[in-house]
Amino acid sequence: MTEDLLGSLGEKLQPELVSPLVTYLSHESCESTGRTYSVGGGRVAEVFIAECQGYTSDSLTPESLRDNWDTVTDQTGYEVPAAIAEETAMFLKALK
Repeated sequence: MTEDLLGSLGEKLQPELVSPLVTYLSHESCESTGRTYSVGGGRVAEVFIAECQGYTSDSLTPESLRDNWDTVTDQTGYEVPAAIAEETAMFLKALK
């Protein structure tokens, strides 16, 4: 369904690049609670009314998230998207 909209970028939007976040968040060692994350294409970023740069990896795993969690949640240089289109632009920029 996204092929016509995103072209080859749609190939990066696989469930395998979302499930590592689900696994990490559900693990007993994860202290994150009541927070929101943007995830897709190997990029994970905390959303907090503003959105940080996040962490991007072509080989996203629960372990790489654990090892880079400070980058996922780093609020330095965050942006405040006014609409979903601006958040989507940030997402696409990070995946290029």
